[in-house]
This record gives sequence, C-alpha cells and structure tokens, in this order.
Amino acid sequence: MLLSIKIDNVYEDGETISKTLIDVEVPDPPTEPEPHEDWAYDHLFTLTGTGRTHGDAGYFVEIIAAGHPALVGRTYEWGI
Repeated sequence: MLLSIKIDNVYEDGETISKTLIDVEVPDPPTEPEPHEDWAYDHLFTLTGTGRTHGDAGYFVEIIAAGHPALVGRTYEWGI
C-alpha cells in the first residue's frame, strides 16, 4: 500500500525538523488496534529522525494520503 506522511521530529533544544514523504510503500496494516500500533512502529517510526544521536526527541507522524481512506488523518507519536 502507498502512503503519504508528514513527519515532525522535535528535539529537546526546541528544534523541529519536518518533512513530507510521498508514496511510501508499506504493507497493509492489521485491523486490530494493538497490532496496528506495532505496524506503525515497524513501518512508520523507521522513517523518522534526522540522524541526531544525542538528547531526547519526539517523533510525530500523520498519514496525509493512503490507499485505505480510513487511515488518512491518523497520527502516531514516539519519544518525549
């Protein structure tokens, strides 16, 4: 399935780095909520970050387009 996602990487010093990825190929998500969070971690979290290896950070992903319309607008967050 193809997704388009918006990513915000927020670092503890206040810096925010955003990017939008278009037509990212990922497997279809499961229908159950808990495995769905695992799917997001396995396939979306891996697209976050900027290579910074020091300090705390928060990673936020929003699905802005998807082959499954019910996914559009879903958000995920990891970190702080």
